Amino acid sequence: MKNFFRLVTFGTVKPPANQQASQGQQQQGQQQAQPTSEVTLCKVVTEPELVERSLRLETSIQNQNLPEFCESKVASSSSSDDEQLWRFVGANFADNPRLRFLDLLGFNSEAVAEKIEAACGVRAPEEGELMAEDGRGASASR
Repeated sequence: MKNFFRLVTFGTVKPPANQQASQGQQQQGQQQAQPTSEVTLCKVVTEPELVERSLRLETSIQNQNLPEFCESKVASSSSSDDEQLWRFVGANFADNPRLRFLDLLGFNSEAVAEKIEAACGVRAPEEGELMAEDGRGASASR
């Protein structure tokens, strides 16, 4: 069931700057155009389901449990696209988002490191070394 509310806003509308200049030239010394008052009436439709979902998100943000929120969205997703989308959103809150993104994209970080070492003869940095180079260090885990 949808709920309908009336939203009333009050404001002042200033004439555009170019209109003020042309009016000022026409009036030559007379008072420039004054701002006009404006009242706007809008019909606002609210859906209880949307309000409920919004409150759940706000609560998750306040309680700092966004990873759990994303997991609940994955579990309740109706399509594989939505499920994958929420997995990627949730990856931002993982202890190591870079590795989580690689995993979601289908890359095995150990296999990639081995291929880099084989091709370039250079050992790929370990997870902790990447974070230290990034300037985030161990304290960057969420």
